Amino acid sequence: MTKIKIVNDRTGEIKEIDCIGYNLQFVTSDGDGRVQKIRELNNGKYDCKHWIKNDIYYPIAKKVKANLIELSPSLTSVNIENILFLEDIDYVTDEINRKTDWVMKIKKAPAQLTQLTGYKFIIESREFWMSRISYEQIVAHIYSCLKQIDGDKVVEPDIKG
Repeated sequence: MTKIKIVNDRTGEIKEIDCIGYNLQFVTSDGDGRVQKIRELNNGKYDCKHWIKNDIYYPIAKKVKANLIELSPSLTSVNIENILFLEDIDYVTDEINRKTDWVMKIKKAPAQLTQLTGYKFIIESREFWMSRISYEQIVAHIYSCLKQIDGDKVVEPDIKG
């Protein structure tokens, strides 16, 4: 488990926080006043229906990039560190309208999220489907999402299905 210690040099007060992830912002006394960021958000509740899944999908995305970079040279410019992996834990499939159904998709992160955390993209998955597909299918979905990153924007996928 990670422990964060905050020490007040003037009073000697020490605050200790046990955590599994963090997103710290600070300004150094010798800097130019710019806000610095340190983040390690691997697992935790993002909002009422999404869970952060970087602990699961980030390592897979790194392997996909490393192993398929020769096949897809465009992956060279993809920075996996800038991707937040979220999973919708409440979704249940709609048997009536299957055209709106998807397993995993990528989108630009909202500007405010990018400013606060540094994440530029969000890859969102649906737990309903992720628990029902194979590891190889997960790899294929992540690869498809990574291929859609073009600099700071998301482009249409080569194949839709």
